[in-house]
Amino acid sequence: MKTRYLLWTAVLGLALGACSTGGGGGDDDGGITELALRRTVSGTIGRVGDVDWYHFRAVEANNVLRIRVTSETVRPDVDLSVAVYEEDGSGGRVRLYGDHAPDGGQVPADLELDVYVDAPKDLYIAVRDLLDDEASDRPYYLTVDFPDAGDGEDGNFAGAVALEVGEDVEPVRDRIAYVGDVDCYRFDVAADGVYAVDVSFSPYPGGTDVELAIDLYDEDGQRVAGYAGPQRHAYRLVPHLAVGTYYVVVQDFGRDDADEASPYGISVAPVAAGEVAADDRAEDAAPLVFDAAAGSYRAEGSVDYLGDEDWYAAADVGSGTGIPVLELAFDDAGSGAAFRYNVQLVDAAGAVVVTHDYVGGSTTYRTQVRAEDGPYLVRIRAADGQDVTGSAPYAVSATVEWVDDPAEAAPGNDTIDTALALDPDAGPADGWAEGRIAYRGDEDWYAVATDTGAYRVLEVFLETDDATRTDLALAVIGDGLLDKVGDPYGEDGPTRLETSLLLTPSDPVDPISYFFRVADGQGDEGEPDVPYRIRAHLAEIPAELPADAEAPGAVYFSEVDEAGDASAEPVRLERNALVQQRFNANTTLLAFNGPTVPDGVTRTTADGVTTIALPWIGGYVDYRGDQDWFALDLEALDDGVEPVADVWYYEIRIDLHVGEPGSEVEYVWRLYRDPNGNGILVDRPGDSNGFFASAGDPDVTAAALDVTAPEAGGDPFWVGDAWAGRFYLSVGDFDYVSADEPDDDWGYDGAPYHFRVTLTYHPGASHP
Repeated sequence: MKTRYLLWTAVLGLALGACSTGGGGGDDDGGITELALRRTVSGTIGRVGDVDWYHFRAVEANNVLRIRVTSETVRPDVDLSVAVYEEDGSGGRVRLYGDHAPDGGQVPADLELDVYVDAPKDLYIAVRDLLDDEASDRPYYLTVDFPDAGDGEDGNFAGAVALEVGEDVEPVRDRIAYVGDVDCYRFDVAADGVYAVDVSFSPYPGGTDVELAIDLYDEDGQRVAGYAGPQRHAYRLVPHLAVGTYYVVVQDFGRDDADEASPYGISVAPVAAGEVAADDRAEDAAPLVFDAAAGSYRAEGSVDYLGDEDWYAAADVGSGTGIPVLELAFDDAGSGAAFRYNVQLVDAAGAVVVTHDYVGGSTTYRTQVRAEDGPYLVRIRAADGQDVTGSAPYAVSATVEWVDDPAEAAPGNDTIDTALALDPDAGPADGWAEGRIAYRGDEDWYAVATDTGAYRVLEVFLETDDATRTDLALAVIGDGLLDKVGDPYGEDGPTRLETSLLLTPSDPVDPISYFFRVADGQGDEGEPDVPYRIRAHLAEIPAELPADAEAPGAVYFSEVDEAGDASAEPVRLERNALVQQRFNANTTLLAFNGPTVPDGVTRTTADGVTTIALPWIGGYVDYRGDQDWFALDLEALDDGVEPVADVWYYEIRIDLHVGEPGSEVEYVWRLYRDPNGNGILVDRPGDSNGFFASAGDPDVTAAALDVTAPEAGGDPFWVGDAWAGRFYLSVGDFDYVSADEPDDDWGYDGAPYHFRVTLTYHPGASHP
């Protein structure tokens, strides 16, 4: 396991310059002890909490400084701990490395800390007790030195091993032979260009803790590139280098592991590149070239080396009618390499308008921006964290299109304050307004004005005739966000979005406006060539049901009745962990029990079996997601004549009827059991709080419907005494989510639903 920092206790919370009176070392910054190479000093941790400080000015760059702390005490009282710090630019001390003697050790301390010195610097060494809880008059000894390299004199730039630059040159082989081993190499670049520094590592098959760190420096000691990270078999640095001498330093990351059995080879070779530092700056941007066949300004290039940036001047905005939209397109030119590119569009002021990380092998990335005065620039480089180990080709294009979008004419409709008014009384033939999400971040706002004088249903519809790259999203906003629907796959076909919500009255009556926001779902795409259309409608709730001979005397359960029913009980339906809906369940229309027969209910008894016919009930799915709920209590029948039975069961029959011409709503009923009696139910079958029976419209065809459950001759549908208690029956729309288009349906343009519950009571038995 890599040990980048050894154990250091909570005493590090103390100030590094805390006062101490131990012998030998300086006890504060004023009395700090200066060290010299190969000269041993001694000190003691003579009092609990002592910290002895030493200073050494390391002037030999690219070398390893060895710090050795020893004692001559067997079973020592003090467990020596040593830490090395360097001074940062503000005079603070940053810990580099630490080590300590074993806690409770029985032999004299013998600590060696190898610290790589990459540049002249001031080093500070702190010696203390490991836990700052013990002291001793017995001395310790401290020495600093630059030791000889164990496998040669290549530990610094002066002794660097020369590398020959060439494609077929045999790699120089070495290994991290001891803890603190640093191998330096030198090579000369005769011509400006791109060069690859390759290090092939052969970890011991049984495993090794060595992780190579590789750094490339120029002859002035400035770091050009480097790699330090997880262990791998191949390391490759591909920088652009000018003529000169360069140095490569290879060492173990952390300088705390070594392995003679894990060799590596190092080589340097020139690399072909499409261009070298020709367009790495904005001021050197190359022009995109017009491609008549593609109808756009295009360029092909590649990211070839570390720090490579390619800048291009995009197409001029020019002049035209409408709004100018610049489309940027980017892909990997068919290479399919899993390289991560960063693509930026930069405006004339130098501000980044778009930034996107593109992974090679993905579909072409396209985005659109509303163009202002140019010029625009395109910047292409490797994404952050992406290694450049070879050429990564790409293709980029930019096209300006003038888009006809009247809604964007001044003042436009890009904000809620400039929303375009829609006519809520117009029908589907003439109530549409047209718009476009023409560019990235484009928003279109619309509004409907009404009042709070009555219950109404606000409907809104949004459509396209063609597929679109824009994943359109529609939000309804009143006093906050009221609803949101979207098409996350705009490119798979025309978009069809629709939603509606119930508006409730107030006293006094107030004017009110509702707003509709149309945008791309992620706000990162536009589609100037595909318009959408939007309309809104305010529907009045029907005051009564149309007559239907198949459901004589049907009781109408409307949204107005539901909202004003004082005896209603709240029901919470959990569609999933995040989506919940609340409804008011009617508690009177399915009531049948007791000595007095409720109005509209008939009870007939023959041969000890009682048939209970409840009335027809009708209604509508008034808005998206609407359901009508009815409470059904299944307890032993109390008719005031016969004794109440201890065991019993009900056969249940439910008839669902929808008259001509049918309805776009796929009416379905569901029967839920509420074993906890808390009105909390889940919208799935088989769950103890879910529905255990349902039936309804079997397809999306609008046609008259008559469904009876159970079917004639089918198994009985029943509830026995073991399940006595509260049940709920709901009627709503079945959403065919697998259909070609969204299937949330509601409305009054088709026939309403009618249902009837018939119960057959069997006392003396718990089941058929």
